[in-house]
Amino acid sequence: MAIKLSARNLADAQAGKLIWDTEVKGFGARKANNGDVTLFLNYQVRGTGKYKRLTIGKLGELTVDAARKRAAQMRLEIRTGADPSQQAESATAKAQYSDTLGKYVSKWLDSPKHSWSDKTRYDYRKSMERHLLDTPEASKRMGEISRADLMRLIDAATDATASGGALFYRVLSSFLTWCDDRELCEVTLPRAKRVAPAVAARTRVMSDDEIKALWDASKVLTPKTQACGRLMLLTAQRTGAVQRLNADWVTQAGVTWPAEVMKAGRPHFTPLTPWAYDCLRPALADAEGEIFGHNTNRLNLAWRKQWRPKAGVDAGLRMHDVRRSLRTWAAASGYGHEASEAALAHEVQRDALAKAYQQHDYAEEAAEVLRGWQNHVQELVA
Repeated sequence: MAIKLSARNLADAQAGKLIWDTEVKGFGARKANNGDVTLFLNYQVRGTGKYKRLTIGKLGELTVDAARKRAAQMRLEIRTGADPSQQAESATAKAQYSDTLGKYVSKWLDSPKHSWSDKTRYDYRKSMERHLLDTPEASKRMGEISRADLMRLIDAATDATASGGALFYRVLSSFLTWCDDRELCEVTLPRAKRVAPAVAARTRVMSDDEIKALWDASKVLTPKTQACGRLMLLTAQRTGAVQRLNADWVTQAGVTWPAEVMKAGRPHFTPLTPWAYDCLRPALADAEGEIFGHNTNRLNLAWRKQWRPKAGVDAGLRMHDVRRSLRTWAAASGYGHEASEAALAHEVQRDALAKAYQQHDYAEEAAEVLRGWQNHVQELVA
């Protein structure tokens, strides 16, 4: 069986069967009965006629893309007459005899004991995969890891984007605390302000003209992506939750977002006015399960490549700015602080005494804020 290997299709693979990659010749995977997936390279040693299989690593200790890159590099070396099996110890060979950084990062990410929301777990995993698990440091033994190793990774992440570097620093700090509690390593990181400058808080608010321009420009998108984008404009919910919209969550009254897709980790209801529901009706017709296919990149790509350029808004505008725009509009329209915060599914900040005595959730007031916002958008685009 030959397909482009990915973590998703390997998760569904049958144990014991070899699966070959269509991108790099000889690169393959095998799933064990216990669920572990081994990534390897089959090759022929030049001048000998002998065939060998070299283990590259286990899925989780490194990603499929990282293993594919290593396999491609090995094939280049093989063409020069080299035998990769005779070269330096591979990442997996080390893992067989010791505990590697990548192994413990994967164990930490997969632990069910964390009180993380699904969104937090997803963000932490993506940060580690992007900035650590695909690096040589991931195959080092825990005892070999130094602060200098980790600072190189943080610097590289910060050079890419300041916000990505700041997130990676926080994720790595949390992981090292977990390691320290288990006496796995004694490496610590310097204080955050010595690592990278703080990321300035965004203050961008969309004008009414920009909201109208974005609404009109959404017509260039495919029907489902258009509905996804317009739902984000109408409800001001986070794009990660909107893109995972399930038909079972939607009624004519509104959308009930389950706790697992919410950053705050609790269910949230956003009403839909009759006009707002009609705007989404084409995407909801005969829909079952995930309406937009849970493609977390589709709307982001459409935003950068089509939607934002067509609307003529500046390149600094982000989809998340819709939330700040609603919050600012609500304040200007006279809605209360608590109701406006609850509309965005934010936790209403209260001191210890208020938390003990004040148990109102402001759900009805938040619904009024969202209905008012949808009526405002309707007036702009009518």
